[in-house]
Amino acid sequence: MKKFLILSLFLILSISFTGCSSEKNQESSDNSNNDSSQVSNDSSSNNSDSETAEYKVGDTINFEGEEITITDVQRNYDTGNEYIKPKEGKEFIKISINLKNVSEKEISVSALEFNLQDSNGAIMSIAAPTYSLDDYFDSVKLISEGAKSGSVVFEAPKDDANLKLIYQPSFLSDKKLTIAL
Repeated sequence: MKKFLILSLFLILSISFTGCSSEKNQESSDNSNNDSSQVSNDSSSNNSDSETAEYKVGDTINFEGEEITITDVQRNYDTGNEYIKPKEGKEFIKISINLKNVSEKEISVSALEFNLQDSNGAIMSIAAPTYSLDDYFDSVKLISEGAKSGSVVFEAPKDDANLKLIYQPSFLSDKKLTIAL
C-alpha cells in the first residue's frame, strides 16, 4: 500500500511537471540567443560547451538562463527514519542545490529535472526520502533574479566514486548539465 501511494504521487508529479517543462523549454529557446554559459572561475563557454563540459561540486554554472551551484553532497545519508533505509549494497546520497533565474523571463524548476548517473551508466530518479526532507527542492516558478535552494536524495550503489548529477531542465530538449560528485 505504501509503495502504491509513493508511485501514485510520483506519477502525478511527473505528469504535472511535463506542462511546466514545455513552458520552460519555450522560455529557454527564447533566451538562448541572449545567454552565454560561464563558470564561477570566469572561464567562459557557449551553451554547446556547457552541455558536454563536466563541472564539480562548488562550481557556479550559468546554464540556459539559470545559475546552478551544488553546495553539498552527503554520502551515506541517514533519513532518521528506521523504516526508510537503502537497499542492500546501496546508500542514500543527499545533494544540496542553489538555483537562481538569471534570465529576463519567469521559469519553472523541479526536483524531477535532476537525475543521478552511476559509474555503470545507470541513470536514477530521485528517491522517496526526498519528499520527507525539511529542505526539499520542490517545484517553483522563479521570476527574473528569483532563487531557490533545497535538497534531493538518490539511492545509488554504495561507495561509487564516479557519480554524476545530471540536470536537464526540459524533458523535450536534450540539453543537459553534468556535475561530478
